[in-house]
Amino acid sequence: MNYKILLLLIAFAVQAGASVFTFTDRTEFLAAIDSGYYEETFSTIPTDLIIFTGKSFSGNGFSYYVSAEDGLYVTVIDSDISLSGEDASYPLIIDSFAGGITAIGGSFFFDNAENALSPSGSGFLTLWNGTEALATLAVNTPTSNKSFFGFISTTPFTALTLQGTSTEQSGYAWPNVDNLIVGTADPSAVPEPSTYLLFGAGLAGLALLRRR
Repeated sequence: MNYKILLLLIAFAVQAGASVFTFTDRTEFLAAIDSGYYEETFSTIPTDLIIFTGKSFSGNGFSYYVSAEDGLYVTVIDSDISLSGEDASYPLIIDSFAGGITAIGGSFFFDNAENALSPSGSGFLTLWNGTEALATLAVNTPTSNKSFFGFISTTPFTALTLQGTSTEQSGYAWPNVDNLIVGTADPSAVPEPSTYLLFGAGLAGLALLRRR
């Protein structure tokens, strides 16, 4: 087998397929995006309100729409307002992006029927381009704070969803979003995808060579 050709094929395949950076640290995420981002805390929404049609948000030239199958519910946890779905079995959906958004991040978590953080709540946060999943992060709710998750994409994306995996047996947990940030990537702060991808491909190629 010609391993040089195989290595080039691996590099091309990885470079072509991966174009999303994921973050679990708010500070690192903010350092990688332009300063003119828009952050929504949802603090101006009336509490204990069910929004059956979803709701649009806009600021600093960016906009998006938040919805859920059976409507949105305004959750209050320790005096902090977040948005959740009315039905725990449906995903929370953020889409209809406008303004050239290439970065999105925020606090994503699950709460229980008592409007408290649900330690048993878990699920998946997925960035979409149409029906193609660009990247997915596992979300497990801590007991004392709300974890940050973020994405920066070099290709367009159409939606971000948070889908829970809870059942009646495990205890229902509702997907929530708070402190949502949208904006554009700072090219000087985000490493070129090819740098990591070619490096990874090189390691894969070396592994193949060593197993010859």
